[in-house]
Amino acid sequence: MFKAINSAARNSASLDAALSYYARGFHPVPITRGAEVPKLKDWQLFRLTQANGVESFPEGCDIGLIMGYGHYCIELVDPCARTLAGQHLPKTGCMVGFHDQPPHLYFYRAADAHASKTMTVRIHGKTVTVLITHGRGSLVVIGRTSPDGKQLTTTRARIV
Repeated sequence: MFKAINSAARNSASLDAALSYYARGFHPVPITRGAEVPKLKDWQLFRLTQANGVESFPEGCDIGLIMGYGHYCIELVDPCARTLAGQHLPKTGCMVGFHDQPPHLYFYRAADAHASKTMTVRIHGKTVTVLITHGRGSLVVIGRTSPDGKQLTTTRARIV
């Protein structure tokens, strides 16, 4: 499908990473570096195609993944939850962690992704977010890292 993009016109590590996520069944979305949401109007409807790939993923842009469509993500917000993840979460081959920190994003395949939910607890009178499940239609920003763990430049995340 992306033979034209695989030519000399493809000179962006961000595009290479987006194509790798696409090949794994994800729906990547370009995000301006450092932003939390895409600047694209109707980003939820964006789909990487041969026609829009080169201009949509310029060098240095961050990548977000739209959940649903066979995938969901568990985001471990609390550091304590990250240390307990290996004992309590199902195994997965796709995890993301910032720099040298334990992974905090765990990606899974699911026939029907649920709606997003947040789990909070009250500790000493404060509400603490422990984890977020990102389901149908939500966006997970992963920074500038390819699925094989290659850091594209100075990046916000890495795949384990």
